[in-house]
Amino acid sequence: MKLTVVIPALNEELAIGSIIERMQRASARIVAESPIEDVEIIVVSDGSTDRTAEIASSYEGIRVIVFKSNRGYGAAIKKGFEEGSGQ
Repeated sequence: MKLTVVIPALNEELAIGSIIERMQRASARIVAESPIEDVEIIVVSDGSTDRTAEIASSYEGIRVIVFKSNRGYGAAIKKGFEEGSGQ
């Protein structure tokens, strides 16, 4: 079983790194302590004008989707889950 985690982000260059690192640590624990076999992390940069997407892309195993313009929180979540492969 695979879990997809979607992180919507708008101009979060100061926080996205720590968010991803915490999610990676949590993913290891989820896999170790539950029936989940894999955790997929998707960051949706929702029209960010800063380095959010660049920073997120620098982390191994993180999928980044970039919206050129802001489409809103709901659209970011929806797109992330459409693109994800988790159950």
